[in-house]
Parts: sequence; structure tokens; C-alpha cells
Amino acid sequence: VGRPSFQTKANAFPISVSEYEMFDTKDKYLGFLQKCYERYYPKEKMSKKILLSYELDNPFVGREYIWFYKK
Repeated sequence: VGRPSFQTKANAFPISVSEYEMFDTKDKYLGFLQKCYERYYPKEKMSKKILLSYELDNPFVGREYIWFYKK
């Protein structure tokens, strides 16, 4: 996956379709998304609270990746 410059103010991150999971609780789901974000942007930390500002219920779904972006 191409990665934007670390200087950018990009507000989206991908999860591969094959890696995506469903969870029993929202807290577990947010933890999973947090790990995916931090893997894509290794120099940035993400909190579960900030993740709530992302479009979690309607991400962009492509053939290979699901993209989560800010509302």
C-alpha cells in the first residue's frame, strides 16, 4: 500500500479486506482500528476517542482495502 508523506495531514487509513474483523463490543473494535491506524502511521498515536471522529459505520470499501476516513 502506498503511504502518504509523514508530513501530510492525511485523515484516512486502510485495512485489508482479508484482515478485517467484526467484534462483540465497540471497545474491542476501536482497539483493533487503533492498532491498524498505528501500523499505517507508525510515528503517530491514535486514541479510541479520536477514532470516534472517523466514519466507522460507512467506510469506503474497495476490492482489497477498507478505508476509514474522518467525518
